[in-house]
Order: sequence, then C-alpha cells, then structure tokens
Amino acid sequence: MLVALLCVGTLAALTELRRTQLGEQERQQVQAQLSEARVRLDRLIADTFHLSAGLVVLAQVDGEVSAERFARYFDTMHGERPQLRNVVVAPGDVVQLVHPLSGNERVLGLDYRKVPVQWAQLERTRELGQPLIFGPVKLVQGGQGVIQRNPVFVIDQGSRRYWGSVSLVADLERFLTESRLPTHSLDLQLHTLGTDGRPAERLFGPETLQARAVALTVQLPGARWLLQGQPRGGWTPAPLWLDPATLGTALGCLLVTGLSFALGQRRRLLQLRNDELAHEVSQRRQAHAEAEDARGRLQGLLDLSSDWLWEQDAELRLSYLSMGSGSLTQELTPLIGKRRWETQNLLPGAAWDQHRATLARREPFRDFEYAFRNAQGEAIYVSVSGSPVFDEQGRFKGYRGTGRDISAVRRTEQALRHSGDELAQAHAHVREAVQRLQAVLDSAVEVGIITVDLEGRVDLFSRGAERLLGCTAAEAKGVLARTFHLQGEVEAEAQRLAERLGRPTTRSETFQRQAEGLDGGHHRVWTYVRRDNGQQLRVSHTFTELRDTQGRHVGYLAVVLDMSAQLRAQEATAALKNQLQTVLDSAEDIGIVAMSLGGQIELFNRGAERLFGYRAHEVLGRDALMLHDPDELRRQAELKSQELGRKVGRHEMFRLTLGPDGRGPLSHWIYVRKGGERLDGALRFNEMRDREGQAIGYLAICMDVSDQVRARRELEGLNAQLEARVAGRTAELQNALTTLQQAQDELLRSEKMAALGSLVAGVAHELNTPIGNCLTAASTLEERTQETQRLFEQNALKRSALESYLREAGMGTQLLLRGLRSAVDLVTHFKQVSVDQTSEQRRRFSLAGVAEDVISVLRPQLKNSRVRLDLDLQLAQEIDGYPGAFGQLLTNLILNANVHAFEGVSEPCLTLQSRELEPGWFELTVRDNGTGMSDEVRRRAFDPFFTTKMGQGGTGLGLNIVYNIATGVLGGHVELRSSPGEGTAFVFRLPYEAPQQREVAGAMRAS
Repeated sequence: MLVALLCVGTLAALTELRRTQLGEQERQQVQAQLSEARVRLDRLIADTFHLSAGLVVLAQVDGEVSAERFARYFDTMHGERPQLRNVVVAPGDVVQLVHPLSGNERVLGLDYRKVPVQWAQLERTRELGQPLIFGPVKLVQGGQGVIQRNPVFVIDQGSRRYWGSVSLVADLERFLTESRLPTHSLDLQLHTLGTDGRPAERLFGPETLQARAVALTVQLPGARWLLQGQPRGGWTPAPLWLDPATLGTALGCLLVTGLSFALGQRRRLLQLRNDELAHEVSQRRQAHAEAEDARGRLQGLLDLSSDWLWEQDAELRLSYLSMGSGSLTQELTPLIGKRRWETQNLLPGAAWDQHRATLARREPFRDFEYAFRNAQGEAIYVSVSGSPVFDEQGRFKGYRGTGRDISAVRRTEQALRHSGDELAQAHAHVREAVQRLQAVLDSAVEVGIITVDLEGRVDLFSRGAERLLGCTAAEAKGVLARTFHLQGEVEAEAQRLAERLGRPTTRSETFQRQAEGLDGGHHRVWTYVRRDNGQQLRVSHTFTELRDTQGRHVGYLAVVLDMSAQLRAQEATAALKNQLQTVLDSAEDIGIVAMSLGGQIELFNRGAERLFGYRAHEVLGRDALMLHDPDELRRQAELKSQELGRKVGRHEMFRLTLGPDGRGPLSHWIYVRKGGERLDGALRFNEMRDREGQAIGYLAICMDVSDQVRARRELEGLNAQLEARVAGRTAELQNALTTLQQAQDELLRSEKMAALGSLVAGVAHELNTPIGNCLTAASTLEERTQETQRLFEQNALKRSALESYLREAGMGTQLLLRGLRSAVDLVTHFKQVSVDQTSEQRRRFSLAGVAEDVISVLRPQLKNSRVRLDLDLQLAQEIDGYPGAFGQLLTNLILNANVHAFEGVSEPCLTLQSRELEPGWFELTVRDNGTGMSDEVRRRAFDPFFTTKMGQGGTGLGLNIVYNIATGVLGGHVELRSSPGEGTAFVFRLPYEAPQQREVAGAMRAS
C-alpha cells in the first residue's frame, strides 16, 4: 500500500512538472515569435523614422532646409515605404516643405499655432527637447496613423535657439502590415506605454488577453510601445497522459505496484531499477528540452537576422538557401543550380578571379562582397563567408556558409560620408564663428565681459574688462570675481537680502539670485574697485547663468559697463531740470505741460496751475486728457476715424497732427478746469526728441483764448451781414450776366445765319455755271432735233445730215451729263455739310472725307482768293464723334485764314495735316504761311467778340467757336502758335472717340 501511495504521488508530481515544462516551452515559443516580431518592428521603425532624424541634422548644420536639399535628400534616402504618408518641415512652426507634395498641397502654409491639438504636441516636444511619437491619431486621408514630432534647435550666436519642427506621419495599418506580425499563430496586442510604464492607447489587437500573455517593450525614437501575445485562442492545457515520459512513468508505477504485491522479495531490486529508470528518463527529458531549445534559438536567429545559410555542391552550384520571406529571397532564389558569379546584372568591382582561385584551392573564405542590380534597378550588396565540406573519406563535397544583405550598410556609409563632409563644413563654420566671436569680444573695449565657474572664479577676462579694472587677463584668471567688488557694498546687500527673506544669506547667494533674475532682474548697479590705482567705479552689471548645449549649468556671465560718466550726466540733467522748472514756472500766462509717450503728465508749470486750477502734484502721472472736454474728444476722434477709414484713439488723434519735424499746428479746444468750468483754449502740441532724433515725449503749450473767441464770434456776425449784402449784389450781377449771355447767343445765331447766307450764295453761284451749260446744250439739242425731224417728215433727210445730227447729239448729251454730275456732286457735298451741322448726329466718319466735303462747299468763296489748300489727313482709323462739329471747326478756320491771314502774301497756302499720337489720340494741325499775329492778338485770339476787322464784316466769334468745339464737343485741346511774319498754326490734340455728353447738342448750337 505504501508503494502504491508513493507511485501515485510520484506520478502526480511528475505530471505537474511535465505540465510546467510544456507550458514553459509554449511560452518560450510565443516569446521567440514576439522577439522576431519586435526585431521586424525595430527594423521598420528605424527604416521609417530615420528620415526625420536626417532632416533635423540638416537643419541644425545649415540653419535652414532649402527646397533643393529637401528634394535631393529624398532622392537619395527615400525608397519605397508604403507605410509613410508624408514628411513635413515647418520652420517657425509654419509648414514650408512637404514630401510627397502630391495630395498634400493644402498642408503648405499651415500654421501649427492655429491648430490647438498639433500645437500642444509641438509645445511638449519643445519643452522636452527630444522627438516624441503621438498615436493613434485619425488621419485626414482616412484611417489611423502615428506622428513623430521632432523639435529642431540650432546654435545661434552661442545660444540654443528653437528653429522649428520636422514631422513624419506613418499609416498605422500599413505600418503593422509591413511589420508582418505573426497574427496567424498568435493573438497580439500593441499598446503605447505611458510615463508611468502602464499600457495607454491600444494600437492593434483584441481588447483583452489572458493574464499570462507574454509582453515585450518596443523602443521608438520618442515613445515606447508594449507588444503582448498569447497562442491563438489562448493557452491550451497539454494532453499529459499521452506524453511518453508520463505514460512510461505511469506504467512503471503500475508495474512496480503489481510486482510489489506479487514479488515482495524483489522489492529492493525493483526499487533500485525504478531509480535508474527515473534518472534515465530525466536525462533524456533534459537532453530533449535542450535540443528543442537549441533548435528554436537557431531557427529564431536565422529568421530574425539578415543572414542566411547556403550550400554549394562539388561543382560550386548553389544547392540550398535558408532565407526567410524577405524581398532578397526573390532575387537569390533563381540562383539555385547556378554558380555565384553567374548572377545576372553583376556590378563591377568584385574580385571574382581571386574568389574562384580560393574555391579551386578548397580554402575557406570570409566576407567576400559582390553587388548586382535587382529588377527595379536598385544596387544590392551581398557579403558571403564559407568553408569547404569533406566526407569521411576526405572527398570534397562542396561549400557551406552564411550570407548577409549589406545594402543598407553601404547606403548608410555613403550617407555618412556625405554627412561627414557637411559636418566638416559645419565645423569650419563653427571655428570661423568662434574666431569672429573672439574678435568681437576683443573689440568691445568699452564693455567688460567676464565669465566665472560655479565656484565664482574667473574663466574669461576680455580686453574691455582689463581696461576697466586695471588688471590683465592672466592676473584675473582663477581669482574670485567678487574681490573686484567694493566689499562693504556686497555685505550690505547680503544683509538687506537676509532681512527681506527672513533667513541668513551669503555674499555668493546675492550674485546667484541676480543670475536667476530674482530681486529685480539680472541688471544691477555695483561699485567696482580698480586693481592698479584703487579707483572706485559705478558700473552697470548684468549677471546671467551659462549653460552648455545639454542645458547644464556650467558658470556665470557678467557684462560690465562703466556708468560713472552717465551718473554724473544724470546729476547734471537733474540740475538742468530744476533750472528748467524755474524758467517754466516764470511763464505764468502760458500753461506748459510735458507728457510721456504714453500721455502721462510729467511736468506742470505754474501757468498750467493757474489755467486749469490744479496743483502740480495733483496731476503728475495722470492722463493729460483729463484737461479736455470728453464729449469734444469723442466727436473729434469719430471724425478722424471716418476720415482715415479706421478707428483712431484719443491719444493718436493728437499725434496725427504732428509734421515731419515733430511740430503741430495751433488748434482750438475746450479745456475743463478743476471745478468743472469750461473755457476756450488754444493748443500747440509738439513732439520732444533727443539729440539722436528719437521721440522721448510730448510738450503741450496751452493758452486761454476766451476773449479772442468772443471777439471772433462778433466778427463772424459782422461777416454774416456783409455776406448777405454781397449775396444781393451777386444776384443783381447774375441777372446782368444772364442778359449778356442771351445777347451773346443772339449774336452767335446771327453769325451762323450770315455764314449760312454766304455759303448758300457761293453754292448758288457755283451751281449757276454747270446748270447754264446744261441749259445751252439742251436748247441746242432741241433745235437740231426739230430740224432733223422736219427733214425727215419732208423725206429730205440725207445720210450726211443724220450723221451730223447724231454726232452733235452725242456731244450735247456728254455736255449735259458733265454739267449735271458737277451739280449733283456740289449738291451732295452741300447736303452732307448742312445735315452734319444741323442734325448734331454722332457717327463714325473719316477726317479726310469731312474735310473734302467742307472744301467742296467753300470752294466758290475761295476761288478769287488764290489760296492753295494742301491736305495730308491720313489716319489709321475712323473717328467716332460729331462730323458737324468737325465741319464747323474747319469752316471757321479756313474762312478766318482767308479773311485775316494773307494780306500782302503773293502765294497764300493753307495746310491741313494729321498724325498719330499715343493710343486713342491724334493731332490735327491747320497751318498758313500768312502774316502771323502779334503777342497781343495771339493772347486774345479765342476771346469772344475780339476781331482785327471790326466794322469790316468780322464779329469776333469765329475762333471762340473753334475753341469751344475743340475743348467741349470734341473733348480735346488746342494750341495757337504764331508770330509776326511767320504764319499761324492751330494744333489740336483730339481723341478718336468724342466724349458722351448730354450737352453736346447745346454746345453745337452755341458753336
């Protein structure tokens, strides 16, 4: 019975041990798969997020990222990455560059500060000074993603300055797809880890897993993720009763129990045998577990690493490759059955002859590198190592070894070489900047610059400090900086600080608090003591902390400026100010108020006290607008705002009156005295400037002008009476002017009627000749016809007589046609001129055509004057206007020249010429070779009723009508050029399109 109990106990213990071992084996398998997944995640993370790190380095080295460098960077570094959505560069947190640009155009110009969620992320990365990854986030393009925010800090003039940010957006779903997580065999969860180390946002997987789930941490640049996994469907209990070791043990126990009852005598022997069997089982179990563990580790390492195993047969053809599912498998699998140097698209550079010689000698080789191009044209770099394999009889069987894809290494080396060149350039720039900084420090001889370590000992002592304190840099180096201070002053300041803080303080703490900006800031005024002569100097002392690039406190910086002369100048200024106050107080009839740039009263003389009723201490520091009527200020500000189209403040209203010299005009305002009494005042508002021309305040000179205002109002009353009288006289003059204008219109109509009568008489005379010729030819033809008819009726008509009749009839009809055509042409011209001048119709016309019509009508009047007309009126386009007005203008000019210009001229000539001007304009010149005009006549030529032929038929309205037509109806300009003996020229500058005027008809009637 005891043996049975012992067997049962042994079986139970063995079963539990075996369950534990099998569970641990299953857990180790899950952990191996998770480790493999983590390795792939690490590779994908490095491949995805290293792009932003390179851009950050570019920005830090160059101080900027140009569009060209940005594009070249992605040409060389950016391969096929389907998980990458975009990379954004935002100097000053405003997006300027984005890759890829297609589909992301709206991102350009985005100001992160206007997007609260993204701005909060950037502020956090800037505070921590390191890249951070945020996710999961909902992407605008759809789906979820993760965003890496990289703050960029540059070294500017020795200080660390925030430059902007580089952001990288990855598609979470594609990211996880590219990582090839073993979801077919495991239930996986992927979480972000919070700062407390606990899972935060779930990125992937089911909501819950069993408590025994295996967890691994994935480190990202700026975040940590937690990868958890368990067997798909959960942990399953192992069928222990089917395990060989368990079954064997159980059978052994049963056998031992049975034999114990049957063979008690052999109990001891069986017990010994049982112990031996148990020991053997344990050893076999341990060996089996170790073998399984070694096999799992080897397979895991092969699957996780970028290396692979290969074998070659005796003819050096590849017979085996252990590669996983990587992209390189597709490139190398076709090599099975081929020699290595038979790879397609091999790149030059590999020592194939030496390699084949090594293989021929059956020697091992290591790290033999060669390269080829894949189907996409990318260069693939491979490194292989191998050893020969021999059988037991020493016969050569082939080679066995490992291979490695080193493409990423070679590309990284190329990138590093390029970055090294850029870094060397950056170092050169840094050395140059250091040299310039040293030169600047040495040139600042008026300012002492001192740096001290954390113990307060001098590290750097500029030439300005040497000059100020009478001590060389070698003498000052290592000396406690506070020894340059007046010791009693430092101790007194430490004592005041202790009283304020309520605890003891040291002299060093006084300077530490100044460096931290406490107790009034970094700036103080201290007393320094020169080392060479003991002279005490009052100095401006700015004390700040020095920190290295990692932000660690390494010392202090003191900038010292001698203020002794400045303080003496301030004392002198105070004395002058007191003297000025005395002078201003003596001006009791004028109020003088000085104000700051913000409008606060700084000076108030006795005249101002007398004017406004305030004492100086009552108004100092208060707003000067308290002295004005608020209603008047509001009204004036509203008027100024309407005038400028923007809101104008009450203070700005006074500044807007200032001229370039800072002086304002004299203006009138209503002042309010202390008791509320209002009075009329005058104000002169000027700007006060220092010697450099910078504004330092305003000066108001105020006067009581109540008496002058009363006098002005009385004067305005008198002016109103005078204006009423003037209005009455104006009405009388207006009536007289109306009568005069009516008389002028009557004279103009008379002038037109006289011109029309002359025109009709000339046309009638011109028509008389062709019509008379036609009448003579018609009467002659009638007589010859009657005579021929009589001969015909008497049968006495001869052939010769008929031929003579026909010949004379043809000549007569030709004479009739010529005469009638001349009459028709003359009537047509006259009709066109009369229609244009009476209809006032607007139409398109040719300038040459209108001139021809006018000259044809005027030819009878010019026949006896011997005036030769030369026309050169070729324009590129027709005129859109009033041909009647043009005809009237030409008629008046031709008749005026015929009457006034050619006295004593043997060969009178009148020239009409036109030419093109700028687009839309042309020039018309009417020139004669007559006697010309004197200056007096030329000045009055266009005046109405002015003529040099008064009493000889002239009315003095011809050129006045020309001027009105040219400048009014035709919308142009006219210039008169003339001098005695040189002829006269009227030059018109006219538009091709006359103005659309409602008064055109009236103007034409007046002309």
